[in-house]
Amino acid sequence: MEIGYRVAGHYYRSGVAKFRAKEYQAAIADFERAVSFVNAGSLVSQHHKITAEQESRLLLGQVYLSLGDAQLGLGGVEVAISSYRSSIVQNPHIPEAHYKLGVAVSAAGNYAASITPFYGALVLCSVKQNDRLKASIYFNLGVSLLKLGSVSGGLGKWQNARNLYATLGDFAQTDQIAKLIQDVVVQQSSTQAKQGSGMMDDSALIQAFVEGSTQGEATLLSNPNLRTEPAFNTVQLLAKKEGLLASAKLSEKPQSVSVKRSSSYWKLIHQVMLVKGFFPVTASQKEDFYSYQYRTVPAGYQVNCTTGMELYQQVGWGRSQRTGLGIPMDLLILSRGAASRMATWHPVQGLICSRGSFYVKTLGSEIALGESDLVVWLKKNKDNSPVTTYGYRGVRPDLRGYYRPKLDR
Repeated sequence: MEIGYRVAGHYYRSGVAKFRAKEYQAAIADFERAVSFVNAGSLVSQHHKITAEQESRLLLGQVYLSLGDAQLGLGGVEVAISSYRSSIVQNPHIPEAHYKLGVAVSAAGNYAASITPFYGALVLCSVKQNDRLKASIYFNLGVSLLKLGSVSGGLGKWQNARNLYATLGDFAQTDQIAKLIQDVVVQQSSTQAKQGSGMMDDSALIQAFVEGSTQGEATLLSNPNLRTEPAFNTVQLLAKKEGLLASAKLSEKPQSVSVKRSSSYWKLIHQVMLVKGFFPVTASQKEDFYSYQYRTVPAGYQVNCTTGMELYQQVGWGRSQRTGLGIPMDLLILSRGAASRMATWHPVQGLICSRGSFYVKTLGSEIALGESDLVVWLKKNKDNSPVTTYGYRGVRPDLRGYYRPKLDR
């Protein structure tokens, strides 16, 4: 009985060797002999932890998988599909069997039927942490989705594959998939242009980019001038003539978007960001980029986003001479403050100009601004109380309002 196991194993290993040598017909013969020995019931378990039947199924799962590979190598798509299904029946925990069933079904032209085995393979790969196989699955799943007309879904799966290959250090595959993605995007743009409808103008595309990126979604968009391109955990907005315009880190908390100020598209992007409640908090580490973050505006205030020069021209009137009791709440500025990591609204106590620079005084800190530096500030509506008289604790950006004044009696 132990001899039967050895014989089945011998034929299986022999078939694998012949398959690798591309002797597919000989490999098929060996695999079928291995199956016959297992089905003859001549195997007994050589391991105490599993039964003879279980061990037979494990071996049959591998044999049918290899048999399908050999059949597919000879162009026998239908018989390969049958073998892969037999492999899954014998051992449903082999991710390669599900994946190759999806490949074979796709080769037969039945792309809709390939979706389920591909997703089954992804689940098993997640359990077994097989990132290289997972990358292949994502790529072929993307092909099927594109064939079924789901462009955004297909390109999204290709981007998943690209990210995994980059993590594995396989930059040849990464570059190849990037080129395929770009080819599909260009082809889609050309098709839309020929149809003369459904093409986003620059304004609509920028709004869609901001809408998606501020919600942590990597949306694939394009028109003759602009396109979006997911890359790892970010999504970028690119112009055909100017390159990178903006980028968003999708997994970053709080959500932020880096926007290039010198771009000809900056004003449009800037306005859309403000409407969404995203304000330029700080200059980015990248030259000429500003980091935009979401902040809630307290009720009763008007939002302004200007340069340092414009701030001084509009509200610099004698601001440095304010010496009254309490903390003035009529003007707030968005700043990190003295000991805060997160920018929030701070009451402005003074504003002075010295040698071409502007200095905004808040409680415990001073903000230096250049003439062209962006600054976000709030001006209180006239129908609200002007000052508070208790100790300063800052205005929480998540509150719908400001601190209730406590007036002297």
